[in-house]
Amino acid sequence: MGYVRFRFIVAAITAAMVVVAAATAATSGSFTYSGTVTYVVDGDTLDVKIGLRTERVRVVGIDTPEHGGCYADSATAAAKRLANGKRVILRGDPTQDTRTVTGGCSPTYGSRTAKTSATS
Repeated sequence: MGYVRFRFIVAAITAAMVVVAAATAATSGSFTYSGTVTYVVDGDTLDVKIGLRTERVRVVGIDTPEHGGCYADSATAAAKRLANGKRVILRGDPTQDTRTVTGGCSPTYGSRTAKTSATS
């Protein structure tokens, strides 16, 4: 095997390993991000600006009624008072997937799941 072909194969394997490692980290629950809450979707879902992107985040450990459910408006109002405009730290929970399955019985519709705490 020629030297150039060998280097190409090594580069391809390295690139594949990086992609697999990134995919594993994205679903492993081991992440920490900080950002600012830009919008409160409902009582347990926030839009958080992290760098240049905005992530929809389902807050782990809180389960509130969906839009139209009993007390949903109260839960959303409370979340707005507590979180809107605040700096937050998001920590992945290693016992849960970091992204939920869209549809079905999932209440989060593809949101990132994270333990969330306000910093200010």
